[in-house]
Amino acid sequence: MKILIVEDEINAREGLGNLLGKINKNYMVCGKASDGEQGFLLAKEHKPDLIFTDIEMPKINGLDMLQKIKDCGQDPYIIILSGYSDFKYAQKGIKLGVKEYLLKPITYTALKNTMDDIEKKLNLSKEKDALLEEGILKE
Repeated sequence: MKILIVEDEINAREGLGNLLGKINKNYMVCGKASDGEQGFLLAKEHKPDLIFTDIEMPKINGLDMLQKIKDCGQDPYIIILSGYSDFKYAQKGIKLGVKEYLLKPITYTALKNTMDDIEKKLNLSKEKDALLEEGILKE
């Protein structure tokens, strides 16, 4: 699974990358960005399966970055990492297709459980897509 991390706090960004490597050696962090503008460019280049993003960041905030990524036709699995529990952020995230909203600080157990769930959902989605391509399953 290709993963992009967009987080302006270096300790959070690097720590998340390290935790993901401990959870599963097959998780490939394809990019790390410190702001939404850089995150958008990395998403366009790498087309990640999963994006972790903070909300409040320099240049472009996480929600605006996600809108730009969606406007380019990409539909990655999205997890928002935030210190904000304000419902207005969650509400806008839901409109953008955010699947998870994790409050900082993130624990190993919470991240592992979230990643296990995501892997199951992505595998089911890939299986469904394969069956649709073969014409076995009809929408």
